[in-house]
Amino acid sequence: MNEKFFNQFKQYLLNSHMDDLKSFIPYYETLKQQQDKLKDFIDDCEQYALDIQYDEDKTEGYTDGSLQFYLYKDNNDWTSRLDYHYDLELGYDERYWNYCTCQSGDEGYIKALGCTGEGCDWIAPEIRLTKVSNVCFGSFNGHAKEMHYLEKEWDEYLKEDREKQRQAQLERVEQEIERLKSQRSILLKGGIINE
Repeated sequence: MNEKFFNQFKQYLLNSHMDDLKSFIPYYETLKQQQDKLKDFIDDCEQYALDIQYDEDKTEGYTDGSLQFYLYKDNNDWTSRLDYHYDLELGYDERYWNYCTCQSGDEGYIKALGCTGEGCDWIAPEIRLTKVSNVCFGSFNGHAKEMHYLEKEWDEYLKEDREKQRQAQLERVEQEIERLKSQRSILLKGGIINE
């Protein structure tokens, strides 16, 4: 069941992430464990040509990044991409179960890990699969001169913004002039400026 998808996904991991494969294995196994909940996703991935892309974490360490699954009607034509794709977030489930007190004589003790792996604190892999639909995909219909004309219509707003910026700069300069005049006056009277 679903072997085509999982074989394809495994091949992607082996081809694209061999250097850091160990960090992807837990997510692969979690996805496999959850496959009964992922029927539509797996069916799409098996029915259409599939392109998988990885995005590094953008949450400052709250995930291991995400994988995007892009689907195409025709494997040789990038314009045949479907108007939706799937995003698989590679997250964490922090399980604070108990401080590890495992010892080498315990049943199931794994020497390399120094733990039995049962009942101790650990961070389990967590996945979140989202179907992302493109509501619109299009580009400007026309020539550059038409865009220039349309941009020109915004000039009155841009002028107003530029004038606000100019006034704010002028105010800062005037404040600086007053500060410098005050310091000049102190110095002319023989005083010292302590800054």
